[in-house]
Amino acid sequence: MGNNNTKRYLVRLTPIDAYFFGGEVTFGDKLATQNYRVRSNYLPQQSAVLGLMRYEILRQNDCLFNGKPTEEEKKKANELIGEKGFDLTQPQTSYGIIQRISPLFIENRSEKRFYTPLPLDYNINVSFDGTINALYNGKEKPLPKIETETIEKKEAFKSKTYDNYLFWCSPGVSEANADSPFEKIKVDEIFKETEQVGIQKQGGDDAFFKQTLIRLDDKYNFAFTVEVSEDLDLEKYPAIVPWGGNQSRFKIEIKEIKDFDFCTYFKQLKRENRLLLLGDAFIPDDTRNRIDFIWGNCIDNRYIVREVKDGRSWGKPLKSKLFQLQSRGSVIYQKDINKLSQLTIDNEAAYKAIGLNILI
Repeated sequence: MGNNNTKRYLVRLTPIDAYFFGGEVTFGDKLATQNYRVRSNYLPQQSAVLGLMRYEILRQNDCLFNGKPTEEEKKKANELIGEKGFDLTQPQTSYGIIQRISPLFIENRSEKRFYTPLPLDYNINVSFDGTINALYNGKEKPLPKIETETIEKKEAFKSKTYDNYLFWCSPGVSEANADSPFEKIKVDEIFKETEQVGIQKQGGDDAFFKQTLIRLDDKYNFAFTVEVSEDLDLEKYPAIVPWGGNQSRFKIEIKEIKDFDFCTYFKQLKRENRLLLLGDAFIPDDTRNRIDFIWGNCIDNRYIVREVKDGRSWGKPLKSKLFQLQSRGSVIYQKDINKLSQLTIDNEAAYKAIGLNILI
């Protein structure tokens, strides 16, 4: 991945306290909508991961300007992080010196293991043998046969006992122990919920609110890789950075790595007859309509864009329209296995550059 001049770094983020990563449900604008209970997502959106890395590169190069930057200062910043940020409608293959960012994963540093959501078809057999077709959006699609699979036998799938979505997993590999077993951990062993009740200063009937914040268990931290075309100044780390809502604080650490790649690390989760999403994916309707079967959930995605109206302004931040992403851990099947490699998406390289559409 990347060109010959690209260097790859592992970025670790450890929350100092409880954190808040917002989603589509917020406290509202006090005019059209008003919500009194909001809940943090376990993970930030990929746009926030890219935004953090852009912030760090600006910070390293003393480009966090106070007030309106000069034309020369803007030129320098644009060379470092690109003129535009995250945008699903106009994705880029690089953002200044940032060439590629991976999805975010969980790390247990003491055991030197990384974790990703358990594939939704773990211990499940999906086949199209003898299936019948059903109409979907006016097109016939095969209905797969789904069975629970154990070493001893296959048996009918029981939806009432199905719980793969409650786990994260790590393959049987770690630096500390090459023969370490495959491990799966319940979500609530990693992410701990805590509630915060408050009152707004102006008072009134809508003054009370409740937030559900998330604490990462002490054993774990966030981790992702970034590939850049210039050296990063590693002497500036560790450091403390604000990230997410409520000015949540994280300790950030960065080290150079050469032969590590998350797709390779999680390769034991790969199956020959399907694709697994290691990160969230943007799948346009025309591509989705060509897919025979997706086992997974869609999640809301909205991000901040800047509308530049002249050559001198960085523009006012605005919310994007609402997009739906296929969530990590989802799996994609085709009755004709050869068609799996033909599921191309326009701008695929650009989406992968920002950590989306990473499939194995």
